[in-house]
Amino acid sequence: MSHTPTPWKLTGLMSSDGIAIESTVDHWVVALIEPDVDEDDEGQDSNYNSDEQRKLDQANAEFIIRAVNCHDELLHALKAVELGVFGSMIPGSDIDVCTRATRAEVRAAIAIAEGKQ
Repeated sequence: MSHTPTPWKLTGLMSSDGIAIESTVDHWVVALIEPDVDEDDEGQDSNYNSDEQRKLDQANAEFIIRAVNCHDELLHALKAVELGVFGSMIPGSDIDVCTRATRAEVRAAIAIAEGKQ
């Protein structure tokens, strides 16, 4: 099964329900960051319990969106680096020895991005 189509966007605050992230393709809400709620003196759930929490939730939502929306491009770039730069190394050369750790890091990042690790 594939994930909800990208790009995703922040839809803003949905009253006191929290911050929604939705697909711009099918407008499906893919995530909702709900506020920490406290009951007020009358036993009713209050809205966000602080402006600081609302700002943190918004920053987290924006971070998620940036990460999701650039995922494919970053993965493509890493694969190009792995193939182009590291594929042209001369085995045993000084450059090859110095870049083995970097190549391993690039391959590990690709595996994580592809959900293989």
